[in-house]
Amino acid sequence: MEIGTKIRKARESKGLSQEKMADILGISQTKYCRLENNKTFLEWNKIPVLAEALELNITDLFPNENKYYYFHKPSNQSGYIETINYDQKHLTKIEQLYEKLLKEKEELYLKIIEEKNTVIEFLTNKKN
Repeated sequence: MEIGTKIRKARESKGLSQEKMADILGISQTKYCRLENNKTFLEWNKIPVLAEALELNITDLFPNENKYYYFHKPSNQSGYIETINYDQKHLTKIEQLYEKLLKEKEELYLKIIEEKNTVIEFLTNKKN
């Protein structure tokens, strides 16, 4: 099953519209429609957002045939498609890196909140 077809089926099972998904991803509804019709591909940074919105693992989005990944290259104004070979080991590594990034993001947020609370406490004590 192609990536776009998997995305469409997952979106429909969640009861989400193409417009809602386009909004979540920060792309036009036209581009989102092209994505589901396998006419375009997402940039790397949008793949985790898509997986989260559809409540899927990143690896669930890719074909099971172990043939190719397709990546849109946003640095090229006209855009093009690049293919690379992959196997399950690479997919697992990508998923592990994604999970690590999520954990680091959460830790960073907690640190920011802790620092904010410290500043608030300091300012409150200084005021009194």
